[in-house]
Amino acid sequence: MKWNEQVELYLRLQFENNQRLKHAGLNILRDNCEITYLHLQDYILMTHATISSMAERISKTQASTPLTNVSSTIGRDILMSIGPTYNQADWKRYLQVGDLIIEAFFNSGLLDVVTPPMRSREPVKIVIDDRWPTDLPEEPLKRSLRGTFAIKPKDIQGPTQLISYAEQGLHFHKKIVKRWDEKLDGNFKKYLNTPAIRAVNKLQQTSWTINSRVLDAVLSDPSRFYKEADNTEENLSKRIDYEYTTAKATILSGEEFYTAADMDYRGRIYFVESFLNFQGSDLARGLLMFSNKKKIDANGLKWLKIHTASSFNQSYPIDDLPTWCEENYADHLRAEGLDNISVDKMTLRDRANWCDNNRMLIVETAERGTIHDCEKPVNFLAAAMELTNRWANPDYESGLPIPVDGSNNGWQHLGAISKDTQTGKLVGLVPVGIQNDFYVQTAKRLIEITKDPERLDILQSMPMKAIRKGISKRGSMTRAYSAGAQKIAENMYQDCKSAGYTTKYGITENHCKGFARDLVKAIADVCPGPLHTMKFLQNIAQAKLEEGYNYLRWITPSGFPVVYENYHRDDVKFANRIKGIKNAQGKVKHVIRLASPSPDRRGFMCGISPNFVHSQDAAHMQMVIDQFSEDFGAVHDSFSTHASDVEELLTITKNVFISMYDHENYFEDIIDRLGATAEQPEIGQLEVSKITESDYFFA
Repeated sequence: MKWNEQVELYLRLQFENNQRLKHAGLNILRDNCEITYLHLQDYILMTHATISSMAERISKTQASTPLTNVSSTIGRDILMSIGPTYNQADWKRYLQVGDLIIEAFFNSGLLDVVTPPMRSREPVKIVIDDRWPTDLPEEPLKRSLRGTFAIKPKDIQGPTQLISYAEQGLHFHKKIVKRWDEKLDGNFKKYLNTPAIRAVNKLQQTSWTINSRVLDAVLSDPSRFYKEADNTEENLSKRIDYEYTTAKATILSGEEFYTAADMDYRGRIYFVESFLNFQGSDLARGLLMFSNKKKIDANGLKWLKIHTASSFNQSYPIDDLPTWCEENYADHLRAEGLDNISVDKMTLRDRANWCDNNRMLIVETAERGTIHDCEKPVNFLAAAMELTNRWANPDYESGLPIPVDGSNNGWQHLGAISKDTQTGKLVGLVPVGIQNDFYVQTAKRLIEITKDPERLDILQSMPMKAIRKGISKRGSMTRAYSAGAQKIAENMYQDCKSAGYTTKYGITENHCKGFARDLVKAIADVCPGPLHTMKFLQNIAQAKLEEGYNYLRWITPSGFPVVYENYHRDDVKFANRIKGIKNAQGKVKHVIRLASPSPDRRGFMCGISPNFVHSQDAAHMQMVIDQFSEDFGAVHDSFSTHASDVEELLTITKNVFISMYDHENYFEDIIDRLGATAEQPEIGQLEVSKITESDYFFA
């Protein structure tokens, strides 16, 4: 008997056991038996996917995840598929249903549920090992696709939407805006004709298909994606991603389909389907193509080459720069303290030149279906195939999405608000000859201000590229969203550990704490305007609190209503029974963190800046989608379309951003929209309209 059939048999036996019907999870599903019995296999696959994606490696042979997190997710997803009343289902019902399905896995011998010792604060955990199945049954997986439409969806008409793929499969009742309450849902219809909702309509009505040639290459060589005998956490994650992404791609191969999207409370758009979606991994994005194909004209050929070169992203040392480069990078690298340059940091012209000078590599890659050890191996293979076809046939039509990526989006918005020319030069708001590297600039300033001899010795022993990657990059990126020194230090240590720098350069957690404190100061020196803007937003939040408000509301430029709140969270305990658990009570204890009535004043002030910036970033993308008439692939800081439409997309992307920020005093706009006032920072001299001349705003 297959593993999924074994789990189903266990569940059916529980339904037939009248004594067990006192179990709340059984009662909930039994009340909807006409749906439940038909879809038990689908629930089982959903559970497998959830546990697989949430489990983290704890040893060479095991991975674990807190039971409460998994169980509530499983229960919520199952109730979403039963009917629209899931909105009224409370967290206890989620846990009751989720625990029941996990019980079936546990008693089928596929996982362990480990309870902590008495009085321990450790959570109950699910532990998986080599018994955990990796073979995915195709039919249940097809029925349980939860974010894919088989038929083009109609325009959104209300706060919820029904998603289904297979005719006899699960039907998910999805909220358009996650976690909106009934009061906000009741006002939803007045936003239907805003750019925000029209953007979601357009994304959902863009048809996709699977690149079958790339899929064949990916399936022929799994060893390029994970190692069979490697038991590390990273390899486990890679294997799960590979198994689910390729299984879903195989199901959808040869079909035209549509992807469901939703928004968070700031308006940021996400695709609902897990693993195989355009916001996913290199593997997922490399397998997806627009089903609509368009001829690649001369401009499109240029952008296809730029994408191909950036996907491979070869690096060249300063003393061995290619002769085909039209730009003098040696002087630039010396000024930056770098000893090499990657192709994606070259000019757009030289990125295209890379393809012309690596034609044999590209053609052989396409013909052999080779998956290289490069920056984005699957995207490079897909691009190489399309470029080879275009070289062979000038009339070739392609559905390959070509991305243009924003340069440090959070800093772009903060720099435009403050009109800080210093920031503008670093993040593509003004034209420059060679694209600046924001992370190198913060790394250089970090070295200058580091006084501690031990930390300075470490920095002086590291090449700039390593400092950028391990010390500067993530902290500089997340600081735009108000990350503090403690969080930056935690991320920094993990990045250094992953890159091997903790061993190679002797970097400790204590070193990272010092680096993080200095990095915060370095960022403030490199881009002062944005940091003053963040403080201004915090003062606005404080003023609102002093007026007696526990929330902020504003309408984004795309017409989306943001409701921002921040409350303390209390631990609420809930005990439930999982049959077979070996402890004195025979129960598992859940601890849920629920919002309390007490506002978190400090969290409210710290969170306003990242939430406001995310809402601006979301509005920018929504208005671009709304004004752009062609196919669109959406990632928060990366916009994709057909090669021949990239120039038009870039023009709209720039014009929308200018329309948002080319105001005499944007701080006044913020005061009007947030309904509170604070002392305004000094406004810089940046001319936002100069973006029209910049090659590196999005590129």
